[in-house]
Amino acid sequence: MKKLVLDSVGVPPTFKFIDIDIPKISDDEILIKVKAVGLCYHDLLISEGVLRRGVKDELVLGHEFSGEVVEIGESISDLEINDKVVCTLTSSCGNCILCATGQEYNCQNAEGFGHGRDGGLSEYIALKRNNIVRLPNSFDIIGSSLIACPMAVSLKALKDVSSVEKGEDVVIFGAGGGLGIHAAQIANALGANVIAFTSSSEKFEKINEFVEQIFLLEDYLEPSEIVFSLTENKGADVVFNPIGASFFENSLNCISNKGRMILLGQIDSSLASINVAEILFREISILGSVGANVSHINSVINMISKKVINPVVDIVPVQNMPDAITLLRSNSVAGRIVLTF
Repeated sequence: MKKLVLDSVGVPPTFKFIDIDIPKISDDEILIKVKAVGLCYHDLLISEGVLRRGVKDELVLGHEFSGEVVEIGESISDLEINDKVVCTLTSSCGNCILCATGQEYNCQNAEGFGHGRDGGLSEYIALKRNNIVRLPNSFDIIGSSLIACPMAVSLKALKDVSSVEKGEDVVIFGAGGGLGIHAAQIANALGANVIAFTSSSEKFEKINEFVEQIFLLEDYLEPSEIVFSLTENKGADVVFNPIGASFFENSLNCISNKGRMILLGQIDSSLASINVAEILFREISILGSVGANVSHINSVINMISKKVINPVVDIVPVQNMPDAITLLRSNSVAGRIVLTF
């Protein structure tokens, strides 16, 4: 089998295919034939050498992947050959108190796929039973690679961390990106009034398939003016910020009194300046959210089954990884780039 290894970090990074034996599984493992792998900004930051801490040598990237079961360990009885599955985001142990209470992403024994241990950019991968979730046979295997991240990640942030309620006004920045375009759908599904912003005119039409109130960010445009005009001068109850410091001030300016900002990313080296008094006296909550648990993955599967949300993908063959990295850096793709074998 072949696996795609990060050969050297930089701009651009280099990759190489390596031929190795197909993994032999133990009694409590499953062998997965990988079909699709999402490519996100985390992968880009590792590839360019920005993220270094905890990154394994000769890394195989990919923490968003789906595939089919081709071999099952003897102690596993609830799966069948050819079942479609999606992987969790980390190698959670399944035995600790955090795993036992549904907080697998925070397992202290886990490593992140495509970070501390090899991820999905290989033809086959051996996984523990607790690190995969079975999918309905009717699901598209390529789009399913995005179920854990970005879809379950967005669901956790909106539903659990920032507690979006029906009728609330939710601003989505970066609405054309992998997190943003799925967060917009999820916020809609939760009954929120979604106001979306994008800096990319190329993505406008695609975003408009899911969101009615969408605005193109221009140099002369102050997002808060639009938000306050659409909310009867109240502001947004929740602002979803997957970009980080460069949009912190814009996010803060859009929030209502007692509103919440949810941060999910930091895509560059910029820093945010914080007016503590404004946060204090307006009783604003600044929240951070990362990852997703199996419960969030199952919730997304249920939402896709009901056709209230859908993965948004742009397919690139894995052989064209350098092109995929260039596309990701260009910020020109709506949704998520997905690499296929």
